[in-house]
Amino acid sequence: MESLIQRQSDIIELIKQIERNFSKDSARRKTRTYLDERLDTLDKLWAEFQSSPPAPSASTSTEAPPSKVADLLSQQRTNFRAFNRMVKNIKVDEIRDKWELEDELKNVMEYDRHLTLADR
Repeated sequence: MESLIQRQSDIIELIKQIERNFSKDSARRKTRTYLDERLDTLDKLWAEFQSSPPAPSASTSTEAPPSKVADLLSQQRTNFRAFNRMVKNIKVDEIRDKWELEDELKNVMEYDRHLTLADR
């Protein structure tokens, strides 16, 4: 399970890195091919993230009481479903301008920040 969590964390970091690099790149570099490659990479990372098996039962954890772990896992599943719905609602085929892609990426990153702050 720890390797699954680590891989999912790695995927999240890769997505964040794509967003950081995208915001640093010059406007000249953001061609249609460049955007298509970034979107393809994001799609592959997201597909890998989604294909991960569900977390095992919370009752095996020794770090927190089972009820607390169950609550946290329930909240995490809810957050993943909401995030998944948000990403699925992005109409990649309809994105025509750089600002539209940047806006969608900003929305995804804001949601991630919201979840990160909620976990603290």
